[in-house]
Amino acid sequence: MNLILDKHSLLVYIIDELKSWMRLERIGHNKYVCRCPVCGDSKNKRIKRGYIMPSGVYKCYNGGCVCETGWPVVKLLSHVSGRSVGEIYGGAVKNEHRTEFVSNTTETVQRESSVE
Repeated sequence: MNLILDKHSLLVYIIDELKSWMRLERIGHNKYVCRCPVCGDSKNKRIKRGYIMPSGVYKCYNGGCVCETGWPVVKLLSHVSGRSVGEIYGGAVKNEHRTEFVSNTTETVQRESSVE
């Protein structure tokens, strides 16, 4: 089992997990906007000042928010889910291993079908 994840696989996993905790709106390739779960952003649901950048950094542009300087997305997920960063990385590794297993199983079945 591969215990090392590439940055893209980790970011995809974290974005998928964040979607179960908060509403994310995609505004570009691997770029999302949301209401900041740390500072509460605003009372107006249409105003969103939290951005997840393609680099894997979360920034809130609401003045005075602690995320204003940028947080790694794994820290944001840890904040909203209550899970530790280690638990999140562990979940990402398990998810990646499960994906590889399903992919390898599918390829094996396809090869066996073509032989018959």
